[in-house]
Amino acid sequence: MALNNIKKDRVINGLILGIIVPLIALYIQHLIKEYASNFLGFLQVLKANKPLLSASGSISLIANGLIFGILVQVKKFETARGVFIITCIMGIALLLYKFF
Repeated sequence: MALNNIKKDRVINGLILGIIVPLIALYIQHLIKEYASNFLGFLQVLKANKPLLSASGSISLIANGLIFGILVQVKKFETARGVFIITCIMGIALLLYKFF
């Protein structure tokens, strides 16, 4: 039953996907760069280092952009809308954090 809800074209699925994919991208970056010994330490390093946060945020936004493009190609427009909403929120938050 739960698997059928995941396959449906719904905005909520896109919102969830739009949050999970950037976290996966950050985790992969953590595995490659190893700025800290664990993932939570890596998030603390990001919080303290604005240029690194900006670069990592850009990687996360690109990951969401790729997922958005795939969803549009397979005609999951409502799910793509959810990913787009989260991507816009993340982009605005990153800009505000960087400049203020």
